[in-house]
Amino acid sequence: RPLAIHMGFTYSECVSNGPELLSEADMVLRSFTRVEVSEWGRFVDIDGAEAPLVSISAIDWRAFTEQTIAEKKIQLNILGTFSSTDRELNAYKVFPSFPDASDGANLSSRIVTPAFECAGLASELDQLVLTELCEKWRGSVYPLSVNISLSSLKSADFHRWVDEFLADNPVFAKLLTFEFSEHMLQLAEHDIRLFEAILSGYGTGLAVDGFGLATSGFAYLGSLPLRYLKVDRSFSRNIHAVQDNQFYIKALVYLAEARSLPVIAVGVESQADWDMLISLGVAGGQGHWFSCPQLIHPLSQSTI
Repeated sequence: RPLAIHMGFTYSECVSNGPELLSEADMVLRSFTRVEVSEWGRFVDIDGAEAPLVSISAIDWRAFTEQTIAEKKIQLNILGTFSSTDRELNAYKVFPSFPDASDGANLSSRIVTPAFECAGLASELDQLVLTELCEKWRGSVYPLSVNISLSSLKSADFHRWVDEFLADNPVFAKLLTFEFSEHMLQLAEHDIRLFEAILSGYGTGLAVDGFGLATSGFAYLGSLPLRYLKVDRSFSRNIHAVQDNQFYIKALVYLAEARSLPVIAVGVESQADWDMLISLGVAGGQGHWFSCPQLIHPLSQSTI
């Protein structure tokens, strides 16, 4: 099997804390889920990443993941997606965070999820998130989306569980969209198509997150029913000043329109970038420019 190399990158203009920088690079490495292919990433691209007070490599990940599932130790957070036509809220992205017993801080799902994959508990985590979310979302009319792990996509047991779960919660099912990373198509395209066939029977959507980083091409867009494409945040950052990214987004929107497939920009951080993205034809945007992540449980039903 070809050698795969993973590299985590971080940077500081003034190095005052070497262990902290190493910890940041370690967080990037733990955000990777593909062991079969080479990959590199930057600390600044991790959602909600902050330098931990102690290196997360010191965490006993096996015990951490098992305890999280057994004690349901997750927090569910939401981030709004906004329309480019009227700039109104039209959906929520949901993602879990995880309390770190060592210092009380929350660890982001981008960092922790690979640990569940390695422990063989990713499907159990997905089930926990969906079960908790369904209960908290009762009475809300807003559409919502969650990410699904590669293990769940490839698991026949998880497929059966989802089939029963959606059948038992038909209202929630119609509001829900599952998002998967584009690179998963290279590893589980057949399983993804089987999963979509289950979802379609309940009005549940399927969408691609982080579009534009993989080398899978566009062919699958013609045959795989998708609700939308979310473009990777690296294309949105400072797009008002980066002509190459402007060209890419404009071309992607043109191709997606042929499939009536909305394109959503992720990682919108400024008005200048949002104005440029609107001019390029995106259907919506998500990022801290609109709102910051919030916990679900303190919110009133009128808010969500």
